[in-house]
Amino acid sequence: METLTIAVADKDSDIIFSIRESIAIHSNFEFIGEAKTGEDLVELIFLKQPNVVIVDYDLPSIHSTLFNSEYKEYLPAFQLILIGGDKNLAIEAFNYSAVGYLPRPIDFSRLISCLYKAKEFHSMNLQNETDNRILIKLNNGFVYLRMEDILFIEIIARKTIIHTVKNKYETTESLQSFVDRLPWYFYRTHRSFLINLNKIDRIEIFGESYLSYFKGTNKSAGISKLKIRKVHALLIR
Repeated sequence: METLTIAVADKDSDIIFSIRESIAIHSNFEFIGEAKTGEDLVELIFLKQPNVVIVDYDLPSIHSTLFNSEYKEYLPAFQLILIGGDKNLAIEAFNYSAVGYLPRPIDFSRLISCLYKAKEFHSMNLQNETDNRILIKLNNGFVYLRMEDILFIEIIARKTIIHTVKNKYETTESLQSFVDRLPWYFYRTHRSFLINLNKIDRIEIFGESYLSYFKGTNKSAGISKLKIRKVHALLIR
């Protein structure tokens, strides 16, 4: 059975200890690390790649690191559970696509419920990858897309947009999370674009960069001049 790996970041050592003890009695969960600052948490996520991160909303430097889109864009994929003292933070949790919100004092039965919810979501992702589909979290629900139907994924004004021939889907998931989940032929051709190389029909020069066009549509996606040689190499492999 797949074990859900969990990291905790809180300025209160007693909270970390209590969460760790609550997790320890459940064989489905594994505590893999802790952090006291945003910088330490980002390093922990890079090194150990937890499935779930439980975060104190008021953790020192958290808003300039984990909650900063410049950082989040390059972090491995994970699910977020927020801890906070303000009930209004439940709305913030939704904005950050958190799988759960825990007001202080923490109700540990609620914590475990959030973790089982995260585990179910994680298992669905694994199953969909096996079925050659990907689960995407939208603002108002979920969509299941076949990987071969995705043309490209782009960032526009801090939103991530997934394009197919006929549709586009907006999510708050980071572009990096798709880099982690999709196969090699989805290549990051630009800071703002992740392209399905199998769908490219042609590439045209556009100023000092390039535009790729796709079969069955007039949609296009950017390729930086620094990545064009690598794109050519991957297309003819």
